[in-house]
Amino acid sequence: MTAIGIDERKDLTIVTGAAGFIGSAFIWLLNKEGNKNILAVDRFRSAEKWLNLRGLLFENFVHPEKIFSYVEEHALKNRIKTVIHLGACSNTSEINMDYLFENNVNFSEAMFYLAKECSARFIYASSGATYGSLERFDDGESPSHLRPLNQYGYSKNLFDQWVLNQLGEDSKLEAIGLKFFNVFGPNEYHKGPMASVLFHAYCQYKESGEVRLFKSEREGYPDGGQRRDFIYIKDVVKIIRKFMNVKSIERGLYNVGTGHSNTFYDFVSPLFETLSEKINISYVEMPSHLKGRYQYFTEADMRKTFSTLGIDGSFFMSLKEAVKDYVANYLIENKRLDFLEGKL
Repeated sequence: MTAIGIDERKDLTIVTGAAGFIGSAFIWLLNKEGNKNILAVDRFRSAEKWLNLRGLLFENFVHPEKIFSYVEEHALKNRIKTVIHLGACSNTSEINMDYLFENNVNFSEAMFYLAKECSARFIYASSGATYGSLERFDDGESPSHLRPLNQYGYSKNLFDQWVLNQLGEDSKLEAIGLKFFNVFGPNEYHKGPMASVLFHAYCQYKESGEVRLFKSEREGYPDGGQRRDFIYIKDVVKIIRKFMNVKSIERGLYNVGTGHSNTFYDFVSPLFETLSEKINISYVEMPSHLKGRYQYFTEADMRKTFSTLGIDGSFFMSLKEAVKDYVANYLIENKRLDFLEGKL
């Protein structure tokens, strides 16, 4: 943890999941803007997770179960203006629904109430996984109509429903749920099987000189032709920042993707170009545990998000630019985001 002096004159932002992928990247962005008045909330479970915070600055690091007493004991409620709640179990293969419910629903409810007590804006991580087998990704779709394909998506959808019920009972609450699609980029290294296809593709290339993608079992999708709305972490955190700053906002759920899908083949191909190598991709059978639970197409409907934030598709790095930035500036050198290095 990087220790800094506390400036009691400045507003305070709570970031849960602070040592994780999106949380640490968001703190990096705040640091780049000169903002160090941050309470980082998380646990260092992974042996490598602490490295995500090594080059970042914040007031203090607090374990999740202690954040509520910490805020009370240090009389911080008047300083807290935004709660960015990104902490969760994000393992889409997790089958212990009680564990997911405790982490992704119960703790999220507690963070919601903390934001309410502080009269703070509550911005939290939902997921594109809530859409399940639908191939229509409209964030205006009622969560009660969705049928997620796995326990993780179901836990996120349960909390979405709960939040919308709270908003219906209190017109003053500022709660915004962000349905993240396929995020990739530096600081995801600790995620293991849940890291992006591009991260695994790079590791496969280093090991064998080739990249492996899934064969297709659906008509209309060639091998490697499954489509996802891939979005770079640097664009994701800029979107979160805009939601944090925008003055007038419609409460509720918002998609966070690019609004444009790409095939897995198109996603990994720039890896070879960046490494000045010929494309070498093989296709393997999909594991049995994914069959029937695998989305062949995702593409965020971004009209509501674009309108609210005053942006359009030009806001994002192109997929090729993002892949090259990730590979050339981070993966090859095994680097993480550091507020003293790199540019948005």
